[in-house]
Amino acid sequence: MSQMFPPVRLAALDLDGTLLNHEGQVTPRTRAALQAASDRGVVIVPTTGRPLGNLPPVVAQLPGVRYAITSNGAAVWDLGSDPLGAVYSRYANAAERQTSEPTCLLRRLMPVETAREAFAVCESFHADLRIFSDGYACTDARSKRDDQDHDPDDRGHRISLSFVKIQNSES
Repeated sequence: MSQMFPPVRLAALDLDGTLLNHEGQVTPRTRAALQAASDRGVVIVPTTGRPLGNLPPVVAQLPGVRYAITSNGAAVWDLGSDPLGAVYSRYANAAERQTSEPTCLLRRLMPVETAREAFAVCESFHADLRIFSDGYACTDARSKRDDQDHDPDDRGHRISLSFVKIQNSES
């Protein structure tokens, strides 16, 4: 006896190693599957730990993409009818591109006290400090320097902690 399931309406997909191959590309087979799903009305939602401004353009151009979950789930964006333009709006050279303004539908902010504790941990371990805010990623100067000098194969001596925009309880 077969069981009836409701139709799939949304596919939330991680980027690296799921939606994107090891070269950072969407394979033709994956693209065809996403097109078929989109043609059936399935909304394709890229989900990533990255901020909106680091969503690869190839992902924003996929069929069925209108929304994105970013910053490790801390933000949900409506990219509107021009997802690529919405991603480009967060680029440093946005003035040189065709952009559109995304709408942040959900933002989960870290409480100030938790952020202070996380900052103290970063400082005590000389860890990277990255703050995601409004679709942008910010980093401290030391971490940025370390990124430029870092050997990507040296995973044993590096600690990284990422967190989102701090919510000030006094405002």
